[in-house]
Order: sequence, then structure tokens, then C-alpha cells
Amino acid sequence: MNKLITFLFLMFGYTTFAQQTITLNDSLATIVNGLSYGYTVTNGRSRSIKGDEFDRYEIILFVTNLSGCAKAVPLKTSLTGTVDFDSNTEIGNFNVTNANGRRLTAKGAIVNAKPWYMNVRVNAQLTANGQTNINAHIANAIKNDETITKAITVLVPKGEKPKVNCRTRLLVELQ
Repeated sequence: MNKLITFLFLMFGYTTFAQQTITLNDSLATIVNGLSYGYTVTNGRSRSIKGDEFDRYEIILFVTNLSGCAKAVPLKTSLTGTVDFDSNTEIGNFNVTNANGRRLTAKGAIVNAKPWYMNVRVNAQLTANGQTNINAHIANAIKNDETITKAITVLVPKGEKPKVNCRTRLLVELQ
């Protein structure tokens, strides 16, 4: 029982320090663990919706890998041994704190790592030597000097600029 409690305590401690939230400024990126997080406002205008005044902004959210090596999000496996290829591939969870989400606009977005494939050798019964090479999805990753973007549109109260924060994630470095 003590081992179970210790294990749960260690896992809880790891998850609390594995992510941190940072506040971002327009066109000024923040670097955390070799990844540059930021956003750029590409278009802004005032808008009146049912008598209420809002400012509408088009924003590009971005994550750039400046670490000098690829960063990966390992694939998750269930207790039955099956691999979930789409589970939790996020590398940045952006939130616009003063956005209202009206008129089909966003309040935030998630930037996900891209699938990473590698040529691997597997056993194959129908080949002469008993093995064959396949292109396998081994992880989700962001390569060195790669930028992943996501465009969103937000509505904020009149006279305010978007206030953006981002929850980062600690990723595995691949040398």
C-alpha cells in the first residue's frame, strides 16, 4: 500500500510541474524549454453586434522549436496495449482570457504536434528473410526550427486588445 501511495504522490508531483502557464504579448515570443510561444494580430476592426460594441481580431498562434533538436510527444498506450494515436498531442494550449466566444468566434485554441513517421523493421511471415520495413507512426513531434501555427478569430470588449496566455508542455528531446 505504501508503494502505491508513493507512486501516486510522485505522479501527481510530476504532472503539476510538467506544465506551466505563461502570459504572452503581441508579436513578442516567450521561450520555455527551447520552444518559442507567441501570437501575432493580423487584422483588427470594431464591430457592433445587436447593440453591443466589440473589437474583432484575427490572431495567428504559433509554437517554434528553437532547442536544436526535435521535441516529441510520446504515444499513449492503454492498459490493453492498444495505441491511441490522437491522444493529447498538444504542445501549446492558448487561451484568450478576455474573449467572449460570440458569433462563432474562438476563446482559445490548441496547437498540436505533427505525426512523426519512421521506417522500422518488423517480422513478416510472407517474405523470404522473415522481415520487412514499414513506415510507422512512432510519436508526434515538432522538428528543430519548425513552426506550427493556428489561426483564430476572437471578439473582445471595445477598446481592449486580446489578452493571451498559454499552457506549455514539457516534451521529450530527441538528439
